[in-house]
Order: sequence, then C-alpha cells, then structure tokens
Amino acid sequence: MISFPIYYIILKIVKISICLWIATIVGGNDKIIERIVPFPEESWNEFKVRVNNNLQNGSITIPQLEHLLNGYRPRYNVRDFRHEEHDSIMEVNFSKYSNKSLGYIKNNLFDAGIEVEKLNAVLGGLLRLIHFSKIEGSNFKINQKMNSYFRKRLKLNKKQVNYLVYMAQEYKIVKFEKLDKKN
Repeated sequence: MISFPIYYIILKIVKISICLWIATIVGGNDKIIERIVPFPEESWNEFKVRVNNNLQNGSITIPQLEHLLNGYRPRYNVRDFRHEEHDSIMEVNFSKYSNKSLGYIKNNLFDAGIEVEKLNAVLGGLLRLIHFSKIEGSNFKINQKMNSYFRKRLKLNKKQVNYLVYMAQEYKIVKFEKLDKKN
C-alpha cells in the first residue's frame, strides 16, 4: 500500500504532466500558424491556396485561417473592409447579433469568393441565419427558402453557402440570462 505523502506526490506529478502535455498541444498549433508566412514572390491567390491546403490537411482551423488571411492583407495590398465605412444600420445589427465586426465578416466573405456587389445582400441573409441559429441552437440547419435565396438569387455555390452556415453558428452572440426561481 502506498503511503499518503507518496500518493500525494505522484498525484501532483501526474497533474503537472497533464498540464504540460495540454500546453504543448495548444502551443503547437500556434507554432504552425507562425510558420505559415507568405513567400517573397508569392501572390495573394497562391497564399490563399496554400493556407486553404493547411486547413484541408487539418493543420489549422477555420478561425486560424481567417486570422492569417486578415493579418496579411496589407502586405498584398488587398482590400481590407475593416478600415472602410459601412452602412450604419448593418453595423448596428451586426453589433447586436454577432461577436465579430462587420469589416472582419466582409473580409471573410470576400475571401470566400463572394463578389463585392453581392456583399450587402449576403450580409442581410447572414443576419437571418444568425437569428435562426440562435433560436434553433445546435439543431440549426439552413431552411429551403434561405438556401434558395443564396443559391439561386445570389448565385453562390454550395461551399459558400456552407461557409455562411458555419459563420452563423460561430459568429452569433450567446447571452446567458439569470433564471428566477419561483416558488
């Protein structure tokens, strides 16, 4: 039988080992992002393809991809919607319902291949998707009417519509309310 002090020491060592292992895993992902930098002669489209390949390989996540693309826009002189003025009504609505800025969302839509002329129409539909996502929670699926709006009217492809569904689920603001106990 192991005495209490030895058991306590072994337990402490196991806890520290687990913490260090988790830190290594989490820190490893950040190091992967640091290694993904543009090559000197690489164009913006080539860089986007390379970053997307890292996403497909599972090396990075979608939020990390968005962070990389938003971070290197100035280097390539690519339009950055974060520094532009936006429609005030859209800004108010997105500040109410989304945890991301309107410029950040526009950058990601632009990077997904959505044309500048269609951005405001897509943003209006995205607001509706965010609203539906909040109501339905984890059971959220795009309804036929919204799918038709994006696919037929705005002529988005399936990958772009799936990205909008992802954005609706990830960018919504979740508010926690106090539950009053009534006796």
